[in-house]
Amino acid sequence: MKTKKSKILALVISIVLFGIIISGCYGPGAGCTGPGARGWSGFSGDNKTIYVGTMAGEVLALNPSARAKGLSFPSDGEWEYVIKMPSSGGSMCGPMLACGPGSTPVGVTIYGTPVVSSDLVYVGTYNGKVYALNSVTGALRWVYPREGNETIGAIVGDLVLHDGTIYLGSSNGKVYALDAETGDHKWEFLTGDRIWTSPAISDDIVYVSSYDRKLYFVSSKDGSELRHPLELPAVMCSSPVVFGDSIYFGTFDRNLYAVNKNDANIRWKFEGGNWFWSAPLVEGKTIYAGCLDSKIYAIDAETGMQLWQFDADDAIVSDPVFVDELIAVVSESGSMYLLNKSTGGQERTISIGYDVMAPLYAIGNIVYVHGRDDYVYGVDIDSGQITWKFKKVSK
Repeated sequence: MKTKKSKILALVISIVLFGIIISGCYGPGAGCTGPGARGWSGFSGDNKTIYVGTMAGEVLALNPSARAKGLSFPSDGEWEYVIKMPSSGGSMCGPMLACGPGSTPVGVTIYGTPVVSSDLVYVGTYNGKVYALNSVTGALRWVYPREGNETIGAIVGDLVLHDGTIYLGSSNGKVYALDAETGDHKWEFLTGDRIWTSPAISDDIVYVSSYDRKLYFVSSKDGSELRHPLELPAVMCSSPVVFGDSIYFGTFDRNLYAVNKNDANIRWKFEGGNWFWSAPLVEGKTIYAGCLDSKIYAIDAETGMQLWQFDADDAIVSDPVFVDELIAVVSESGSMYLLNKSTGGQERTISIGYDVMAPLYAIGNIVYVHGRDDYVYGVDIDSGQITWKFKKVSK
């Protein structure tokens, strides 16, 4: 099974690489070989409402209680917002498209996870728009860019909400800062190539990577560059995670890096058997990193030394989550493993029954999974059972 799945994954990556080659991103030493889109949208919300985006351009608000009872959709507290495709125009750029004005859009796909404030839900789309929706009703509050047919480059990574500002990277190579309440443009910063990962914010600094193999340090206040970017040996394939005084991320050279955020020096690197595509989890002095080599590694955050490893049945594409004293990690084939954080010992395995590429999301003892079959699964960690699953049926 693992061999077959690895061949399928390699085929998918080869197709994406072909798209990169024809778009002019590939070249000897360019370091820009690798897939951009990480998978399906993940979740945000609480135990009353969870929000998720779909590959059909829908934003769904789901009531876990109603889904567990199998009630018709939408039930109390639920809604859907369908994003329409602009009729023409715009500039598109994405994992399978050349970057430049006039490229043909492929649809209103939502790759990133919705971001929720007290009253709004924010999503970015592959057709280059940012939407803010009322979290209770789903009514549109604002859209950026304002004009119906105007777009920025394709948005593949997650949006980040911080101190009343939405930050995002675009495939046009720019980082944007938007007012979270109004959608007004605050500033933008141009990198040297497309951005397919999510920015990270810490101490008024925006950390963002580009396909030009650089990590940028940008002021969150005005978009000015605070220091020379860090030159990387390969393109960053996972979004950066800032914890303490370090920045952690994986690149397409199969290494996980720890960079000092104060002086931008590389502290250590840890080599896996393939790319670290999912974002690492950090807790205390330990980093937990899923890898496309079908392993999850526990790594000492100070030294970069391996503490333990667990072998899954397939590549780990999805971001893992903490559930109490356990780590929930799912392989691409849909096998969910519950691991002891200290030892890596396997407590339980749960079969989702379908491929998974989206990040996991946990509330209490329930882990939410977005499968590639377009179903949303609610998994009870205590019982080890899928308590409900739901798929929005298009009308």
